[in-house]
Amino acid sequence: SAVACIAGISPVCNLNSYPGLDKVSVAYGISQEQLTAELSQHNPVDCSTGLATEKVPILLIHDDNDKVVPLEENSNRLAYCYRKLGGEAELVVALRTRDTICGLDFFSVNS
Repeated sequence: SAVACIAGISPVCNLNSYPGLDKVSVAYGISQEQLTAELSQHNPVDCSTGLATEKVPILLIHDDNDKVVPLEENSNRLAYCYRKLGGEAELVVALRTRDTICGLDFFSVNS
């Protein structure tokens, strides 16, 4: 196996939630109808069986208040589905705080 592990920070795991099938279909060069019909072949939450079978662990770090890539529909859903397939998934939820230094947001971690 060439893949030892996978990690993602606020990863897009569900193409329905972001960026949306209308934009994804253009990027894939297919119609939205065709993408909808073939979504399980392209959507990360639906395409993780091979990785789970090979026992490739995944680490997901996601902001609890992500407005662009929602936690529940992406990292939460992938972690749930991956574990259900027998894979090892760790989800670390970063709780947004109001602390900033030099314009950078800092997070407290709740895993």
